[in-house]
Amino acid sequence: MSLRSVLSANRLSIGAAARFLEMDKSAVSKICSKTYPNWEQKEEECIRLLAEKGYAKTVPDEFAVDTEAVVPTRSVDAFISLADDLSDPEGSRCSSIGMVIGTAERGKTHTARRYADSHPDACYALYIEGSARVQLLRDAREALANVRPITFGTCLSLIHETCKQRRRLIIIDEADKLPVSFPELLRGVNERCAMPILLAGEEGLKYKADGVPRLRSRIRKPVVL
Repeated sequence: MSLRSVLSANRLSIGAAARFLEMDKSAVSKICSKTYPNWEQKEEECIRLLAEKGYAKTVPDEFAVDTEAVVPTRSVDAFISLADDLSDPEGSRCSSIGMVIGTAERGKTHTARRYADSHPDACYALYIEGSARVQLLRDAREALANVRPITFGTCLSLIHETCKQRRRLIIIDEADKLPVSFPELLRGVNERCAMPILLAGEEGLKYKADGVPRLRSRIRKPVVL
């Protein structure tokens, strides 16, 4: 029995397991791939802790399926390439907002979640329609460092401090549902905090971004799935 088979049997992503285990997701990923120092001991410990939290379901390793696997299509490759460029510490900060556009069920969410789970300097946040501006920043801060401040100003300050330590990419899914004023808010956060942002959504996202000239000038050529 391996940690990967336990995650597969319980439909847990690496990111979700990392939160339950109170570990960095990159460490969990390395344990699953057997590249973590003393991974055998850590794997046994992780499996025990997950079982204590109710995730004891297992399948034989030979039958385990990676349910989060991403098929490397041209569109997926373009998504990953864009995310890698935005995450690059040496990359441009002048055009550090990316956009991925596609119709429903084209794999945007799955690819975004998978990318964030497997890259320690990337995180994922889902915009919930009706959320306030401070809610969006709280979601972003929580995705960055598992801390959920209350006020707008505190969220902004903590995001700034986190991104000063190292470049962090945040992927905001269902961004086509953002109210008109929110893209301008994100442009300001991107500029002040030097935090690259990848917006993912359906076709309406591009038209919404085009309505904010200062945002449009900072967006790289959209990736269409």
